[in-house]
Amino acid sequence: MSSAVQRAASGGGEAGTPWPPSFETIVRAFLPALPPTTPLLPDTPLADYGLDSLAVVGLIVEIEDAYGFEFPEETVIPQTFYDPTALWTVVAPVVGQRLSLARGPLTQSRGQPPW
Repeated sequence: MSSAVQRAASGGGEAGTPWPPSFETIVRAFLPALPPTTPLLPDTPLADYGLDSLAVVGLIVEIEDAYGFEFPEETVIPQTFYDPTALWTVVAPVVGQRLSLARGPLTQSRGQPPW
């Protein structure tokens, strides 16, 4: 399991963001007007930095490839791509679910609850 997926499940990216560096790298690739030294903040309006409808299609493909899932049809709406937080809100549950499945089922020992 990649460290990016582990950070994603634990909610720790770089610079205090809730997403992993791999997610930020993908998003930044579709923001031509966001300088490399400018932080990608949770409330950064993606359209203000160059994300247009054509770029959204490419971003969807890249995220789906990177995290191995398909965006549910009902989430492919402008609000999902407004800022990184809205986008990560759609991606994070899938990444977290895959992490849980990779860990395997919880087992009980000596009658103790699994937690």
